[in-house]
Order: sequence, then structure tokens, then C-alpha cells
Amino acid sequence: MVIEEVRRARELRNKHSEHKPVILPIRVNLPKNFSLDYDLGSYLNPIQHQEWKSSDDTSVILEEILNLLSSGKVPTLEEPCGEVPTIVDLQENKIPATQLIPRRRVVSILAGLVCFIAVFYVVTNNHNAVKDINKCMTTNENNISNNISNIDKKYVDEQEEKYRNQGRTFFAEQEYKKVIEAYENSYTLAQENGNTQGLIESLYYLGHAYKALNQDTKAQECFEKGKEKLVNSKKYSGYFTQGQASFSDEQHKGYPTISGEEFDPDLLTAGHSKLPLGTIVRVTNSKTGDSVVVRINDNGPNPTTGLIINLSESAALEIQMKVEGIIPVTLEAADFLTELDT
Repeated sequence: MVIEEVRRARELRNKHSEHKPVILPIRVNLPKNFSLDYDLGSYLNPIQHQEWKSSDDTSVILEEILNLLSSGKVPTLEEPCGEVPTIVDLQENKIPATQLIPRRRVVSILAGLVCFIAVFYVVTNNHNAVKDINKCMTTNENNISNNISNIDKKYVDEQEEKYRNQGRTFFAEQEYKKVIEAYENSYTLAQENGNTQGLIESLYYLGHAYKALNQDTKAQECFEKGKEKLVNSKKYSGYFTQGQASFSDEQHKGYPTISGEEFDPDLLTAGHSKLPLGTIVRVTNSKTGDSVVVRINDNGPNPTTGLIINLSESAALEIQMKVEGIIPVTLEAADFLTELDT
């Protein structure tokens, strides 16, 4: 309540041409070296204070008030009271045994969030207490820093996922220039956050978009970078292995995929449960040696079924698996434009 009244009086004074109303702080049995609350002190410390210690001071203060009223003058400013004590003050016990003094406010602006962190000096005659307090403050500031880093990472993750979702949508709509713009943004954020999945998906989709725009050199560069990260990744390299493959036929045409595209049995595409979307994979029939290169654009079969990939009907025909339906295959990472025909 007091802080709000002082704040309003200060605002009115600053707006008024004659600098009114006038604020005259009077400390009643409160020494000048005793610090006020941080917010209250920010308003009152720069103003000259009067001290009332006993009834003998009443007449002096009243006279000062009357003089101000008659002259219309604002109290002259002096050095702010309640300054931070020096080491000498501490050693000579010139301050109260324990005192809380504002040190600073740290303002951190992050991802649209503004965090105010109030930090204080704690001054005490007990030197062991000072050590304990400093240790506690350091720990708290480290925790705050870690929390801000976590917020930052979460924000970057969300933004990256947003751009990847946009890129998939644009690719399904064949807006290839927009695909490039979205995935360039997601690639930058994935680099910043060390997100392997985001890096691989971004590179492959950039490759597909450049290929659709007949910019084969750029497409090949993106595919090669994507393949390098894919095969060197501990997370994904283990999925290039042997297993069973299935396929989806004409009956599933038009079904939505997780990439945002509608399933087209005539395209050389496939679904895999773990590999990033956009990845180019060579699938080889283990019995005949026939192979086909496909683009991952959907989730695949559950690995617990023994199936490791689900092909489109067109891809199934390429490796002569349509009659049997399910066949043993080997998966390899692919990147060359000559191997992919979408």
C-alpha cells in the first residue's frame, strides 16, 4: 500500500510542471543507514530524509514542512541512503548483525519470456554464515541458468518441429520452394540443438525439393550429407539390416500418411517405424537379389511382428514380391539421384 502511494505521488510529481506533490520522507526511529525495501528504496533513497528520534524532533520537522509549503521548493537530493556497506564497515561492526541489501536485478529475455531474478547481498558479522550464503546463492543462480537453458532448448525443439511440419505439408502440396525455406530453417535449429533426426529429415527433404526443381547438384549434395549422418548415427545405423518386408496395394490408395501425403501405390515409397521421414533406402530381395530404392514417407510395421518395412505396390513389383506378399529383404542407406525415381 505504501509503495503504491509513493509510486503514484512520484508519477504525479514528474508530470506536474511545478513538480508537485512534494515527497518528504521522515524516518521514525529508523537510522539512515538502515536500508529500505528494494522497491520502496528505489523511490525514496534519492530524496533527502528527515529523522524523528524523539518528541524533541517534532517541532524541527514541522518547521521544515512549513518552509517547504511556503517556498514550494523540492527537498534537495543527496547521496542515496542505505548504501552497500564496505568491507571496513563489516570488520569494524558498523552495521547491524544481519542486513539484507539489494544487489541487482537480472533480466533475462528468452523466447518471449521475461524473467526477473532478485538477488541480494546478505551482510553479517558471522563469516561462516557469509560463506554458506554465498554457496547457496551460487547454487541457486546455477539452477536458474540451467532452467533457462532447458526453456531455451524446449523452445528451439518446438520451433524446429513446427518448421518440419510445414515442410512436410508443402511437400505434399508440391510447393517445393516453400519446402526449401521451411527445411532450411529446421536444419539450422536442428544444428543448434544437436537433433540428429531433424538434421537427417531436413537434408533429405531439401534433396527431394531440389530434385523436383531440377537442381540436381544441390539435391545430390543434400542426399549425400543426409546419408553420411544416417549411417554414422548410432541411433539409426542399426536399422539397416535384414528382415521381412510387406507391401500395401491399390486398396490403400488415398490413405493419409504421417508425412501429410496421401498414399499412392504407384510411387516408390515405403513406411518404416524408426527411420526419419524423407530417408532414401535401398531394399533388396534376399532371394533374388532384385532391389529398389524408396523414399520413407510413413510409419512402418511394428518391429515385433518381424516386419521391418512396408513398401508401396510399385516398389513391391520392382523386387518381385507381390505374389508372395511377405519376403526377406536387406535394407541399405541410399543417396544417389540415379537410384531414385519418384
